[in-house]
Amino acid sequence: MPAERTYRVFVSYTGKDLAAHADVVAKVLRALQHLAIDHRDSGATGDPSVKWCMEEVDRADFLVVLVAHRYGWVPAPADGGDGRKSITQMEVDRAKASGKIVLPYLVEDDAPWPGDQFEALTNPQVLVGLNAFKAELRRSVASFFSSASSLDGPLSRDIPKAIARIEREDRLPAPERKPKSRRPPAPWLYRSDDPPSLAERMAGGLPKRILSIQGGGVRVASTVGYLERLERLLQARYGDADFRLSDYYDLIGGLSSSSILALELARRRSVAEASATLRRVLEPVLRASQSLWRFMRPESNAKPLREVLEPAFGDIRLDDASFATGFALITTSLASTRPTVICNHPALVSTFGGGHRVAGVAYACLARPGLFPPADLRDADDHQLALVAGEASIGSDPSLALMLLATSPRFPLKWRIGEHRLCLTAVGYKSPEIVRKEDLIPSGLLQWIPRLVESLTVGAEYQSRSILEALAIGDAAGDNGLLEQSATLTYRRYEPPLGVDELARLGLAQKDGNEPRGDDIEFFDQFVEVGRAAAAVDVLMGHLPDAFDVRSPRRLAPDDDRARGRDDRIS
Repeated sequence: MPAERTYRVFVSYTGKDLAAHADVVAKVLRALQHLAIDHRDSGATGDPSVKWCMEEVDRADFLVVLVAHRYGWVPAPADGGDGRKSITQMEVDRAKASGKIVLPYLVEDDAPWPGDQFEALTNPQVLVGLNAFKAELRRSVASFFSSASSLDGPLSRDIPKAIARIEREDRLPAPERKPKSRRPPAPWLYRSDDPPSLAERMAGGLPKRILSIQGGGVRVASTVGYLERLERLLQARYGDADFRLSDYYDLIGGLSSSSILALELARRRSVAEASATLRRVLEPVLRASQSLWRFMRPESNAKPLREVLEPAFGDIRLDDASFATGFALITTSLASTRPTVICNHPALVSTFGGGHRVAGVAYACLARPGLFPPADLRDADDHQLALVAGEASIGSDPSLALMLLATSPRFPLKWRIGEHRLCLTAVGYKSPEIVRKEDLIPSGLLQWIPRLVESLTVGAEYQSRSILEALAIGDAAGDNGLLEQSATLTYRRYEPPLGVDELARLGLAQKDGNEPRGDDIEFFDQFVEVGRAAAAVDVLMGHLPDAFDVRSPRRLAPDDDRARGRDDRIS
C-alpha cells in the first residue's frame, strides 16, 4: 500500500566511511517517493552545524542511522555539544527524545573494511564511546550490513513498515493515540496487532532467537516448567498476558517427544495447551513401551498413537498458515542412515513435495525401531525416507543441529552468527546417573550392552553441548584487542535436576528416597512439578538479553524488584 504522503527521513552517519552507504539509503527512499535528509545537501547556511542537524532531526518523520567502525566528530561545548557524544549519537538521542522511530543499521563484525577506517586504531579513546553507542542501538531491533549494496533489501523492507506504523497510529482517534514521546524507538516489527509474517521470521537480517527442547519419554515433561517460566517472564517483560513463546522465538525445535511441544508452540499455543497435547500423545507411546509384545507387533502399537495424533493436528500441513513462527524437527532416515530435518521454511517444505501432513510428521518423530514401524514419508523425488526418532542419529539434544540448520550455507535460512545476532535457549535434562562397575558386573553382558548403546546418544549430547559452550565464548582477537569482538552466539541452557539429592533439596523426592524415573504416564505431573520448582530458581528476567527484545519492555517502577534484576517475585 502506498504511503499517504511524502516522508522526510534523516540519514545519520559518519561521512568519511559511510557516504556510499548513505547514497543507498537515499536511492531506496527516492524509489519509495520519500525524501532523504543528508548533511551533505545542506549547502552553506552560516548556521552552526550542530544546530542545523538538530533542527532537521526535529523536522524529520523518522531517522535511519548507519554505524561502522568510526564514532565520528565529537562537538565541543562551544560547537553545541558536550565534548563527549559524537554528532551521530546526538542526532539519534534527539530523535528518540521526541518519540521518533530510529532504524539502526550496524556493520557486520566480520565484514571486510578498510584498515584506515578503524578509528580506534589511531585513537583508542573513542572505542569506549563507540561500543557504548552500538550497545545502545542494539537495545532496539537492529539490522546489519556488510557492504553498501547489502543495505538495499533491508531498507526496502523496513522503511515501508515504519511508515505504515506511523500512519496507523496517526489514524487512531485522539483518546487512543499514543503520545509521540512514548513511541518506542525501533521494535515495531513485532507488534501484536501487526505480527511479522512467517517469511519475515525465517529470513535473515534481524537478531534471531532459537528455542531448543530436548528429550523423549516422560522425562520431557520436566521441561514444561521451564517453558512456563519463560512464557510468564516474557509476558511480564512486555506487559502482555497473551504473549506466547512463538511471539519471541523465530525457530522452535525438538526431537522425539519434544517435537510435539515444538509443533504446538509454533502454532502459537500456550505452554499449558502444548503440555496437554504432549500428555495425550505420550499415553499410547508409554503404553506400547511397557507391552511385553512390543517387539512382536509394532503395527498394532502404532494404531493407538496415530489415533491420538490425527485429532491433535487434523489436516494441518507443514506449510500451514496456522504456524506463527518457524519449527524444526530432527528425525533419522533409515534409508540414508542420516539425520533428516523437517522444517516449515518454504525451501525445506518443498523437499517433501509440497508439505506432508503434520500428524504424519509427528508420528515420524516418535517412531522407534522395535516399538513403532518407520514413517512412510517420501521426498519430492518420491524416495522413501523411512523416518524414525532423531535420537538414533544425533542423541537427545537437538541444540547444535538447530544452530547449524539456521546458520550453515547448506541450508536456506543462512542466519548471521554473532553475540547480538543469534540467541539460543536450550531446555533439556541431565544425562543418566553414573552406574558403578560393580553394579553392572553381576548381570554380565546383558546389562553392559544397553549401557553401551545408551553411551552413543549420551556421547552425542555431550559433544553437542560442549561445542555450543565453546562457540558462546568471546575470543579477544584483532589488532591489540582494540576492535569490538563478539561471540558466535548468545547461548543459555537450562536443565531440570532429576537426581535424588537434588529432588530432596527441592522437597520433591519420593518418600522412599527414589527419584521419579519410571516410564509411566503417572509420572508426567511429577516431572512437570520438578521443572516448575527448578525453573523458579534458575530462570531470571536478566537472562533475556536486551539486544533480542521484540518489543519495548514494559516500564517498571523504580522500586520494582524486576527493575533491579531480582525476578523471584514473578510466579
